[in-house]
Amino acid sequence: MDGIDAPDPYDELEHDLILGSPQFIHWIWDNHTAGVEDLKEYPREQRIVGRPTLAEIFQNVATIKQRNRAIKLAKLRCGYLNTEIARHLNLDRTTVGKICRA
Repeated sequence: MDGIDAPDPYDELEHDLILGSPQFIHWIWDNHTAGVEDLKEYPREQRIVGRPTLAEIFQNVATIKQRNRAIKLAKLRCGYLNTEIARHLNLDRTTVGKICRA
């Protein structure tokens, strides 16, 4: 027992919101955040806690149709910016925007 000399657990907070393992944080995102991406009263930093990485989202994408679906997921559900997605895929940010609006 470390008691008073133990490290402060709040130092490990994810985005000043969730304390737990990366698996727990992903579980929270998967099971309790659907729909909050549209609630602008929450700061973006809080809406994106536990989201999958772009590498995870585009991991098994083999076709243009799958890529476009993954782009929409990354933008609309996961809260990634067009520039972040475009940089990951080596596309222009306006191309990502057009795909999301289609």
